[in-house]
Amino acid sequence: MKTYLKSALFLFLTVVVLLPSLQAAEPKFSVLARSSSAPEGSLPTVLIQGRDGNLYGITDRGGSWGQGTVFKLTPAGERTIVVSFKNEETGGFPVGLVEGTDGNFYGATRLNTNLDGGSIFKLTPDGVITTLASFHGYDQIYQNIILGEDGALYGTTGKGVSFKVTTAGVLTTGVPPHLPA
Repeated sequence: MKTYLKSALFLFLTVVVLLPSLQAAEPKFSVLARSSSAPEGSLPTVLIQGRDGNLYGITDRGGSWGQGTVFKLTPAGERTIVVSFKNEETGGFPVGLVEGTDGNFYGATRLNTNLDGGSIFKLTPDGVITTLASFHGYDQIYQNIILGEDGALYGTTGKGVSFKVTTAGVLTTGVPPHLPA
């Protein structure tokens, strides 16, 4: 117990000592947008920059049905909702977002359209969403997926199932937990 306390105290002191040197750089930040209301989405969790220069992100809650959104944010701060998730139609509660090599966005939701597991979706830039794969048996996805060098999507479910999904929707489970060479 004392070792943990000493480590925590050392970490605290290190941060306090370093803060004045960090403040000397005077970082400048600009608020582009705030996410706080249900229609816009709330609890933003992922933000990526698209090839078009805009930022794209997801919210865990909010949107038209309260089950999350994908939004677009321009460099000027204009925010638009690309899609609002509705469990029965799109799956719900998004947890990940990546941009594919084809210009579409791909992501994961904790709930699929049957409400019994997670799903992987494809989202076109103009907001058309398609479910590529679903997991059943209450096997949800809790973390972001990654885009492999082969263009496929990789991830793990809450029950520890590793998976690969192609952008055509071919699902393979039990893949090794590493990216292809």
